[in-house]
Amino acid sequence: MSPYEARLAGGAFYFEVEADPANWPANADPFDVMWKQSTHPDDSKIWMTFETATQFPDVGKQRFEVYFTKGKAVEIKQMKEQK
Repeated sequence: MSPYEARLAGGAFYFEVEADPANWPANADPFDVMWKQSTHPDDSKIWMTFETATQFPDVGKQRFEVYFTKGKAVEIKQMKEQK
């Protein structure tokens, strides 16, 4: 799943991008880097954080983070509640 597909599945999100310096200038727009991974994946690192009830349906609405590299989701982790 690419970041674009994750957005379609997960809805609203916030994110962090570490652009691949071999492919992107230092001031690259992080949205451009993220969306380009669907068609031209590279070594950029992307973290998208969502809060929905769909990823972990047995426990209801949860916050989770998806980590992407080479344009694909490689890890999904449930985030602990902040108190």
